Amino acid sequence: HHPRDQQQPQNTNILKLSTDLIGPVEPAGYDGTRYLIGFAVLNYSFVKLYSLKSKDQSLEKLNKFIAWLGTHPFKDTHTSTQLHLDNDSVFTSDEFKRTCEKNKILLTWAAPYVAQTNCRIEVVWRDSTRMALAYLIQSSLQYHYWPLAYHHAVNIRNTTPQRHLGYNIPHSLAFGSLPDLSRVRIFGCTAFAWIHDDNRKKLDDRALELRYVGHKDLHGSPHQYLLLNVNTGVVRNYAKPVFKEALDEQSKRLVQVDLDGMLPTLTTQFGRLQPSPWSTASVSRRDRRILDLIAYYDEEDHETLACVQFVAHSHPRGAWTTVRNYLASGSGAYQHLQEFVKHFD
Repeated sequence: HHPRDQQQPQNTNILKLSTDLIGPVEPAGYDGTRYLIGFAVLNYSFVKLYSLKSKDQSLEKLNKFIAWLGTHPFKDTHTSTQLHLDNDSVFTSDEFKRTCEKNKILLTWAAPYVAQTNCRIEVVWRDSTRMALAYLIQSSLQYHYWPLAYHHAVNIRNTTPQRHLGYNIPHSLAFGSLPDLSRVRIFGCTAFAWIHDDNRKKLDDRALELRYVGHKDLHGSPHQYLLLNVNTGVVRNYAKPVFKEALDEQSKRLVQVDLDGMLPTLTTQFGRLQPSPWSTASVSRRDRRILDLIAYYDEEDHETLACVQFVAHSHPRGAWTTVRNYLASGSGAYQHLQEFVKHFD
């Protein structure tokens, strides 16, 4: 087992919090959001996320978070509260400090310009960004809906096992119960919301075609879903919609998306046919050399494989194999791959 697998949630008398801002993000969100502020309850790795149109709203969101904190019983199990933050001007302002002092929150500071000293919340941003981008790509929603993707990513993170918690779930540690994930759908999937008889004419459609974009409160009302009308850009709660989840169709978008400008282009080839000749045999170190790289989509397993064309003493005529198999050939393989990729920069 990895050493971090054995770590357990912090069990101290201090309720340890961490906060950070990201932004300004371009393009601005569909609702004018330019920043996000996250508050992590480090004892349980539970995160609350808020959208901001400007950094000036940080104090308002702090008060909102403190109010939320006061409604949950886990706060009463700790004798003091500590908030770790960086040196952003909104955090060092007198008003921010006074609010924390008023609520008996002790402030501790990260080292200037050293993000690693506030690493717990930075990891949340890293993971949430990766998830949010994946949601936007597979849903084909426009990028100005990124705030919705981030909020959904944090909700999912709060309700899935975390290795550094010994594979416990943040929500379960914080609230003492398992999260109900039966309401979670594929982000961006089609949803049909019923239109009441009073709001339509005889021949009008009986339902609106919308897109699922998460939940205002995943653990709140069991029948409420946050749905987006892509024609108007309006997002609101709807009760008991009917969903159409096209899993294969949405998954394939992740491998069919145009990645120009997002990832380095290693080759013009990106296909669905396994390259030939193909080898699963071990690659010998002797006379080993890389010729080309491609991405190959395996339709049977629904996954994208990174493939390398190579020659070696074991394959004098050359062959294709997975990058994983090539790297397994041992000493120097990773350096060969790095040098070959640099050729395309």
